[in-house]
Amino acid sequence: MEEDPVTFSNMRWLDLIASLVFVAFAGVQLNDPDSLPWIIIYGGTGLLSLAAFFGHHSSIALYFWLMVCLMPAVPLLEDLRNAKLSSFASYGMADLAAERAREGLGLLLSAAWTLRLCRRKAAHMQGTTSRLILILFGCGWLSGCVWATAPDPNHQDARIRIPQEVPQSLQERRAIARNLYNPRGVLIDTDGTLLVAVAGKGLASSDGGILRFQRSEDGSYRDPENILSNQASTNLLSLVRRDEVFGVAAIKRGEREIRATAAYYEGPSRVFVVERENVEEVARVPGNLNDIAWHPTEKIWFGVSSSTNELVRLGKHGGSSPVTAFRRLAKGQEAVPGYLRHDPRTGDLLVSLFSGSPLGEAGGDGTEIEARAGKIVRVNPRTGETSDMVEALTAPTDLEVSDDGRTLWVLELCDSFLDPVASHEEMVTGSTHGGFRRFSGRLLQIDRDSGNVVEIANQLDTPTNLTFAEDSLLVSTGMGTSGRAIPTPGNRTQPLEGQVEAIKIPAQGP
Repeated sequence: MEEDPVTFSNMRWLDLIASLVFVAFAGVQLNDPDSLPWIIIYGGTGLLSLAAFFGHHSSIALYFWLMVCLMPAVPLLEDLRNAKLSSFASYGMADLAAERAREGLGLLLSAAWTLRLCRRKAAHMQGTTSRLILILFGCGWLSGCVWATAPDPNHQDARIRIPQEVPQSLQERRAIARNLYNPRGVLIDTDGTLLVAVAGKGLASSDGGILRFQRSEDGSYRDPENILSNQASTNLLSLVRRDEVFGVAAIKRGEREIRATAAYYEGPSRVFVVERENVEEVARVPGNLNDIAWHPTEKIWFGVSSSTNELVRLGKHGGSSPVTAFRRLAKGQEAVPGYLRHDPRTGDLLVSLFSGSPLGEAGGDGTEIEARAGKIVRVNPRTGETSDMVEALTAPTDLEVSDDGRTLWVLELCDSFLDPVASHEEMVTGSTHGGFRRFSGRLLQIDRDSGNVVEIANQLDTPTNLTFAEDSLLVSTGMGTSGRAIPTPGNRTQPLEGQVEAIKIPAQGP
């Protein structure tokens, strides 16, 4: 049956209007951080509609484009089904589930219009209906393959409980940077230089910042250059009765940039972008933003605030919004999230919960923190759903994950809390642990498949941060007031010194 000429003419003008609408959709994506795929989707749909207006139908192009629009829509259907109407009233990325719902709707609109163009083409072709069914079947099959190979957000690791006695496989280690004032985040830049965030001395002076080290022939790093300086450094001694210094904290690589934070107990924290020798502040965020991590799939930065006990997603131009608030632990102590990493196995975020005192930060004498009360938890970045993964850790700080997600490395700051101090004068009079038992930190290697746990480094002095470097893990050690006398494992005394140490990664089993 032939199509009415008037109706056909009206449909052609509708094709022109639709092409303009989809091209406009493509234009508004220019400010999006992952704009290219959406410009292609909307722009491609607009061009096909424009071709239909001029009478240039290509069945192969239409069916191919229908597949292109449908395949990425499948993983977003659940977000679209659960979305509220308010999700489509805003265009920000603070709510990631709403963002995914809007993306799903956009893909389905493109697919629906392409399907309409396919049906128009089918009216002029014999056997196209069966061909369309085959194409849709193929789309479903390919989408299923994509879905099956994507990270599984519902994958559940068996809970791993750290035993009282952990077997040792101690690895070679050496200091590669020394005489640092509270080193925190460390990162090897693309040119081989070493970036180190230093919190500073914790005194009244503003001496925190970011150092860039050139690599020497012997593999050590020397002659640092200050690329960020004069950042505030504070010691929480008067509040928590422990020698605990806050200041510049995290330094991490994202998709296109390196970001760093300066974290302060009561906030706000500062966020910087690091570009070679230039460091620029780009945001201020409430709370103590001790660590950040880039999520390669969600295309957004996340952070943990230990003062508000929250995992937050960071806005593009400042501010943050909560993903989840961590509940108090078994004995009523605050969770104190300290560090986080993206999990390549599940797409979740792995967060270390340091654990606080059951009496609160300002309660007791600073040594009431429960041994083996800390843990690593998995958090769905879209829903905030949280589950325990590694339990029975004592004061866990930073963690790292292998590229395949199988191996997890976790730092423990110390094994006990000793010698609380009420003032700086009291702390520097004689040799004292100052709240944390010195040289009792360790690095654990955990096989998530077998549950095996091995201690690969011990007698670390208050290790805080961890990162990969070729065949080693770099660890920042020596938190506290630099130069003061501290006890060593051999019942001797030495000055407190901040260092970056390299620990060899053991060969992995099958």
